[in-house]
Amino acid sequence: MSYWGNEAAGVILFDVASKKFGLGRRSSMVNEPGTLGSFGGAIENGDSPTETIENELMEEIGYFYPAELRELPVFEDTEHGFRYHNFIAAINMSEFKPVMNWENDGIEWFSFSTLKNSPPGDLHFGVRWLLDQESTFSAMKQIIKKHSPDAGVELRFG
Repeated sequence: MSYWGNEAAGVILFDVASKKFGLGRRSSMVNEPGTLGSFGGAIENGDSPTETIENELMEEIGYFYPAELRELPVFEDTEHGFRYHNFIAAINMSEFKPVMNWENDGIEWFSFSTLKNSPPGDLHFGVRWLLDQESTFSAMKQIIKKHSPDAGVELRFG
């Protein structure tokens, strides 16, 4: 397996308006083309994982506003000495129009229940791993509840 560097960070989008999660449709110019992946890249110049996320959101979709970030499990490939820090970024897509760069062809949106119960078959291997972690769905539930207007009401997660 080859990676870009020894450490990287990526983010799944969460639209606070629609309560859906966004994944990037990877372009033909990157590794794993055509798959659905997170937005991210190598950690460079001594940046932290969160600084990397801020940079990658700006580079890949033109998002340069502060984003609420929630940590997800870190993928580790100890055999190759690689770590990938995962996050969810809560943003309001009704107030922002993405400008995609060459790395992704677009954003595709999915409900919590779709990602939990019947995820798309064309996921990037890193996102597939992430969705196999129960703590990912716990974090997703927390961010949905935080951004639901009736947060006191019990939400049903399929």
